[in-house]
Amino acid sequence: MRQSLFRGWKYCARRTGARSGFSLIELLVTIGIFGILAGLSFSSVAGNMPMWRAKGAADNVIGVFQKARSQAVRSNQWALISFTGVNTPGASAIAIYLDKNNNGALDVGTDERIYSLDVNAHYRDAYVKSVAVGVSPGTPVSMVALGPDGTVKPSNLSMPVEVVIASRNPKVTQTYTIRVERGGLGRWI
Repeated sequence: MRQSLFRGWKYCARRTGARSGFSLIELLVTIGIFGILAGLSFSSVAGNMPMWRAKGAADNVIGVFQKARSQAVRSNQWALISFTGVNTPGASAIAIYLDKNNNGALDVGTDERIYSLDVNAHYRDAYVKSVAVGVSPGTPVSMVALGPDGTVKPSNLSMPVEVVIASRNPKVTQTYTIRVERGGLGRWI
């Protein structure tokens, strides 16, 4: 039975005499459709890049808080997160320092910088729009201190700490807010 089916198929393929390949018109229509789809997808991706950069910067801010918290606990020292260029598109930067004298304040020349992030260099179009403590709108701050136990200090500081990341691209109005509670871990809100 198998032999006869196979022979029949072979016979049909030979008898039809069908040619393989595409005509020039079919090929041009297919290339045209692919070109239109590629153009549409490229414009969609290009339009979303500023938003993705701002989201990437916000993800990195969460990572900065996690890194500072782990360094504070590991070294049993204060970790200080310094924000410079807040609300200045093109100049936002974040740095983590280990407080060598455990006074909870940044002492230039004494404290050891263990990490720095130039937001604009890594995430073009993104910047740190605000850093504040307390309920929105909160009180602006330029530094957040994490104690040796990994919690935000001082304990009388009104919580939460909110860091807002924005895009300087005028077409993207979405901002990303990271909320850091007393435990020192950041999350999206």
